[in-house]
Amino acid sequence: MSSSGIPGPLAVVTGASSGLGAIFAQRLGERGFNLLLTGRHPDRLEQVRQRVIANARDCAITFLTADLATGDGVLALLRELGDRPVDLLVNNAGFGTYGPFDRSDNAREMDVIGVDIAALVRLTRAVLPGMLERGRGSILNVASTIAFQPAPYQATYGAAKAFVLSFSQALWQETRHRGVTVTALCPGPTTTVSRTPSKTPRRRRRPSTPSSPNPGRSSTLACEPSTAAYRSSSPGYATRPSRSCPASPPAASSPQCPAAISPRRLPSSVLEKRPGSP
Repeated sequence: MSSSGIPGPLAVVTGASSGLGAIFAQRLGERGFNLLLTGRHPDRLEQVRQRVIANARDCAITFLTADLATGDGVLALLRELGDRPVDLLVNNAGFGTYGPFDRSDNAREMDVIGVDIAALVRLTRAVLPGMLERGRGSILNVASTIAFQPAPYQATYGAAKAFVLSFSQALWQETRHRGVTVTALCPGPTTTVSRTPSKTPRRRRRPSTPSSPNPGRSSTLACEPSTAAYRSSSPGYATRPSRSCPASPPAASSPQCPAAISPRRLPSSVLEKRPGSP
């Protein structure tokens, strides 16, 4: 479903029916982006569309109901997009499973990989060449703080988000001198809608382990998407995007954001190599 076409930059937001995806849609609409929103729940997408229109009337909004865990869902989104140039891709769709891996449901584990990895890579691959050709564009991949360490009882989800972070860092290095930005957002626990039949949003929780007696006490994330990731410009470093931070960027020493910048050292020979250089 869409509103009338209006000239302006186009942003594609996956997983836009709730949580961070809905926030991205609202903020981008306020900033003058036309929107292509995807999610699995048409009623929730319509509610998001109405909220965006109420605060940003000068934007065109299209939404598509699609399950990005499936190849058909990704293909439907690409067909809807057609040959329209994308100025911003927000790969927000994702979910995780919880519990011992040996007792997990194999189909759901594969769905995690389908949404969190396969769909993200396929969509990025579809829009990145056009961005590079135009010399402008942005890709924002939603990873997680779980990407920074192994995740017992969330093995597939943790590994998937580690992939998203590594993938984003690699593309940032490939594109940083070509007019395109690639960023990974690493929020903490958020209130979101589960892929279970229940329609009640719930906070994602990690099963208790001896080393984590109270894993459910993390606070709900509240952040402004556009300022929740900060970058290091130190020579010789590849940027590791920040963990979740308040809406207003705090000072580097602020206790509100102790991990605002966490660079990872890479050899300078890797960082300085340019495409086509010897």
